[in-house]
Amino acid sequence: MALEFPSRSLWGDMRVRIRDFFAARSVRHIVRDGRRGQSFVEFALVLPVILLIVLLGLDFGRAFMGYVSLQQNVRIAANFASLNPTAWDSPGSATLRQKYSDLIYNDAQGINCDMPNSGQLPAPTFPGGTADGTPANSVGKPAVVEITCSFHLLTPIINAILPNPLPLTASSSFPIRKGVVAGITGTGPKPVVQFSCIPASGTVPLATSCSLVITNSPNLRHGGLGRWFADLDH
Repeated sequence: MALEFPSRSLWGDMRVRIRDFFAARSVRHIVRDGRRGQSFVEFALVLPVILLIVLLGLDFGRAFMGYVSLQQNVRIAANFASLNPTAWDSPGSATLRQKYSDLIYNDAQGINCDMPNSGQLPAPTFPGGTADGTPANSVGKPAVVEITCSFHLLTPIINAILPNPLPLTASSSFPIRKGVVAGITGTGPKPVVQFSCIPASGTVPLATSCSLVITNSPNLRHGGLGRWFADLDH
């Protein structure tokens, strides 16, 4: 039996195919490694931009939260000033002024920006003027409080653009609700107030009808009638 061996051309063709197969695999590995390296380079380029956007968002959120807290703080201060407008007169009331300062600092304990130091806290202003012949801190005129705190930024690049610390300012105005009402004189007759019930006595339970009558005053009218049951055991 005769054995037949492949010809030289067949062996050469097989060697070429094997070589091409391994060469193609090497090329695929090189391409895959190149793409992976390209991804790392792109990520390294994008990462600082992503971190910058995150820090900007954090700074914006912190600044907004600080402004909201500061706005609430000045509203409380303006409300106090509208109820005690004469505390800043001369000589005024040192006790009320100290209470005003304590009220602001106690409310600002959780705020994320630096409040003015003690003694540098701005006093309320009364911009109503005296053109109508009444004091600026009269009833109905505005009491205004404006406070600025210092907010510290975290983003490095923003530090080169905006001042750090960044000043945050909030103001609030309340109408004065305590004081002497101008334009009302004390001349004329004093009103007489009478309160009477019929019947005024009896056994319990007692149904009685009461009325409030104001006399000797042309600008006031008598009040209405009320009805109730009273227990007169004690």
